Amino acid sequence: MNHSSHISYTAREAERLVNGFLATREAFKRVLLLEGARQVGKSCLVEHVFRSFERPKTAINLERDRKMLMRIDACEDFEDFTALLKDRAGFDPAGGH
Repeated sequence: MNHSSHISYTAREAERLVNGFLATREAFKRVLLLEGARQVGKSCLVEHVFRSFERPKTAINLERDRKMLMRIDACEDFEDFTALLKDRAGFDPAGGH
């Protein structure tokens, strides 16, 4: 996901919103879902913001990982989703990762 070596990054309103969301320490804000049209800079935004983010993080690109997309779609509730992230992506809900 290293787009910065060949693409210039321009800060946008979305960066301010994501930074504000990630800055809160509230327990229920441990998951950020960023969605949007293809090729608009979502991956670059995540890479840029997480570069200075000191807490553990897990990024999943559902455009590239179609199997994970299908597994997420099969989740019946948030507990299923959390278990999936823990098992498949190393997410630690207790540690914020």
